[in-house]
Amino acid sequence: MPKLDIIIPGRNEAENLPELVGRIDSALAPHNIPYSIIFVDDHSIDNSKRIAIALADKYPLIYHSNQNQSGKAHAILAGVELSKAPYVAMLDADLEYSKRFVVVATPIDSSTSKL
Repeated sequence: MPKLDIIIPGRNEAENLPELVGRIDSALAPHNIPYSIIFVDDHSIDNSKRIAIALADKYPLIYHSNQNQSGKAHAILAGVELSKAPYVAMLDADLEYSKRFVVVATPIDSSTSKL
């Protein structure tokens, strides 16, 4: 079971997903941090679904289509509901974060200790 779930809300992010998922894996895998990525698709009309499902063959990625609601806030909430990890982080899919960005995890339950 992952200790960290990274929620990525996104709309039409097919171009960015491979790079973003690779960056996340490069940051966490060397530290042996069990993680999963929850990509919440916010009504994309590009190939985001196909790319995410293909990435799930190589990385711990869950694809979720947020068909009931629209918008970033609803996508994040949907990701939190899907999360099973004690720690959750959120990253935008637009690659605006530096490659050196370290994912910061926030405990869902304040009684938990370290990641």
